[in-house]
Amino acid sequence: MLGVAALQSAQAHHETPNAAAASSTSSEWQVQDGSLEIVFAQFGSDVTGDFDNWTTNIAFGPDATGKAGQVTVEIDIASVTLGRVTAEALGASYFHAKRFVAATYIADLVEETGIYTAKGVVTVKGTSIPLDFLFDLALEGDTATVSAITAMNRLNFKIGESEPIESHVGFTVGVKISLTATRSGMGVSAAFGFN
Repeated sequence: MLGVAALQSAQAHHETPNAAAASSTSSEWQVQDGSLEIVFAQFGSDVTGDFDNWTTNIAFGPDATGKAGQVTVEIDIASVTLGRVTAEALGASYFHAKRFVAATYIADLVEETGIYTAKGVVTVKGTSIPLDFLFDLALEGDTATVSAITAMNRLNFKIGESEPIESHVGFTVGVKISLTATRSGMGVSAAFGFN
């Protein structure tokens, strides 16, 4: 989640590696890099992966306190990579990507005494659940870095109900978010592909 000062309705589109810029929208910040990673346990070992294709639309007031902005994130479920279990994860028992093509997160961005929190609702596989988490925002010159870690229970979204034993497939799915953005003198934010 990019709670970046002076960011007004920024939209960044993360595609497959080395994809060319595809669209632009007015913004004072330009996303240079970003990742949306997930991790869960399978038979005692961590399985890690990420989503290659996701969009964000963010409005943030740099001087606001309390509710300082809003964010909408849309994730292309079919863009997930999870190594050898990718195909299984996309199947009907798990993400069911053919039917539920996108997951979304819509939240308010709240600032209280320098602490930033995203307070919103995440929708995965047609189920919506409240999700709040803290995020870190670091500003250095014209560069903003944002990071956050949160977690969800897959069973709340009816993911992997055929594996109800936690020692086989862990219930908790960790989510790690990171973004780097730079101030754009041209006031343009484009769609990017990342290595």
